Amino acid sequence: MAILDFPPSPAIGTLYPNPAVQGQPQYTYDGEKWISGTGGGAIYISDSAPAAPVGSLWWESDTSILYVRYFDGDSTQWCQVLNGPADAVRFGTAQTLTTAQQDQARTNIGVLPSENILINGFMDVSQEYGGASVSISAAAAYPVDQWSIGGPGGKAFTAQQYGVGTAIPGVDKSIGITSPAGYALVAADLMYTIQYMEGYRFARLGWGQGAGTGQSLAMGFWVYCSTAGTFSVAIRNFDYTRSYCIPVTVPAGVWTYRTVVFPPCPDGVWKIDNTHAANILFTWNRSTGMITPVSNMWRAENNTVAFEATNTIASGNQGCYITGVTAVAGNVPVTQAQCPLMRRGYAEELPLCQRYWRKNVSSPVGWTATNTNARAAMALSPPMRTTPTAILLSGASVIELYGSAILNISALLAFASFSTGTGLHFNMTTAAAAAYAPGILAGDSISLNARLV
Repeated sequence: MAILDFPPSPAIGTLYPNPAVQGQPQYTYDGEKWISGTGGGAIYISDSAPAAPVGSLWWESDTSILYVRYFDGDSTQWCQVLNGPADAVRFGTAQTLTTAQQDQARTNIGVLPSENILINGFMDVSQEYGGASVSISAAAAYPVDQWSIGGPGGKAFTAQQYGVGTAIPGVDKSIGITSPAGYALVAADLMYTIQYMEGYRFARLGWGQGAGTGQSLAMGFWVYCSTAGTFSVAIRNFDYTRSYCIPVTVPAGVWTYRTVVFPPCPDGVWKIDNTHAANILFTWNRSTGMITPVSNMWRAENNTVAFEATNTIASGNQGCYITGVTAVAGNVPVTQAQCPLMRRGYAEELPLCQRYWRKNVSSPVGWTATNTNARAAMALSPPMRTTPTAILLSGASVIELYGSAILNISALLAFASFSTGTGLHFNMTTAAAAAYAPGILAGDSISLNARLV
């Protein structure tokens, strides 16, 4: 047994031995005697760490954190005593948590994920068709803004914005594709719903910059299919040289919430400007020629169909519908409960959509040397993605400012952007104006298209 040789004339709180010695108790002087820390020491309450023997407890009064004085064989220190499970997330002091731990903590306390990268994921905005049905027999169409639906050519498939009634709290619109009566499936038929994403919105993920870089893309969505089966959710880059397909199983005839996570792609080109960077597809059938050999894996090829996929549209009068589609950076998708909270208001969603497609608003018109050649200029707010293509709509007209005559527009002669995406000026042919009186170009006379595809 070691001989104790306490120091003479100690001050209150003096420790012996100091530093502590492995296998030997440490004592502290209380003003009258030496007290052993073996088997537990005194309890201290103060804002700052006290001088105390091994085994003592200290409650830090300004943070309410409890510590124990501990000797590990090399040094003595105050170690925090967790006031709860060992994996508890603290709010009063910093912690070092892994990305997975941070993601789980956010989920546990209901923190909403980051901004939805997708636009019009709740299918609220339908500028072009106003909710009306559109045939996709010849080409894909946009029944709602930003979401294109395609089907097999010449087979009278239709696409439309639909209501969902009270099936999904906080959500009331959806889009769907429906097969015509008498439809018979052909193996090569392809039915899909797709959104093309601009580089400026997608760049935050940092894809294509090497292994171990970039953020995952986590998706959540509501889906309804007439037929039970397995459809596919896929993502591709702009030139379709990288693709990743995920199978998703759904029951028949009921709105169901599903989530998927795409890991970051280490290679390929993913645009970071105002052009097409990536596209997300929902493919509703097992179309030959588009099936990936292996699902849940990055492939250097153009695949849109998971290997496990079946045909959720296989005959006439069948349909598939989606809504509440969110895509956020990270590994944690939006939960079913959080989904309606991610819905942007119409006044916020509409300007995002108008960057890609809109109808004109009313703007002043004047005539040139003849009273049938009119000129107009319009500001575009918010700015469009690029200089749009202008197309006359049915009933396009100019209203004479003083005579109140309505003059039909028969042709757009020329147009140009006076600052890319921020405004346009153009010439048009109209019915004869009275004495070149000033006029107003009627709203909804011209569509402006700056879509990515």
